[in-house]
Amino acid sequence: MYEEICKLILCEQGHDASFIGVALDSYMEKLMSNAEFFLHLDKGLCRGFIAYYCNDETTLTAYVTLILVALESRRSGLGRLLINSVIEQARSRGFRACRLEVNSNNLAAQAFYGKLGFYSIDNRAGKILMESKL
Repeated sequence: MYEEICKLILCEQGHDASFIGVALDSYMEKLMSNAEFFLHLDKGLCRGFIAYYCNDETTLTAYVTLILVALESRRSGLGRLLINSVIEQARSRGFRACRLEVNSNNLAAQAFYGKLGFYSIDNRAGKILMESKL
């Protein structure tokens, strides 16, 4: 799983050098030790994944930290499937909300999340915090 996720991230960074914005090794170490994943494989290749945290028993808020769909699989419904998987997982654990951050200049992502029921709750440092009630 680790290798497949790294390959997809590196491919995306080839299109957008600022995609991760930090050293990939340390970022992946943090994700692999703390996050949960849903991964979509097709013919042995990772077509998309979502990394999320669903462990805050105090606020009962899940947090999507990274979602990525391969360029050739975009607009196929895979992103929606991944987000909905997290939402269903969080609901099944009794969580009440799901949050994520999106770059304020990424209007396409904001529109995508808006269609899935997310709305803006804060704007800070060039990022918009969005939430969906579960």
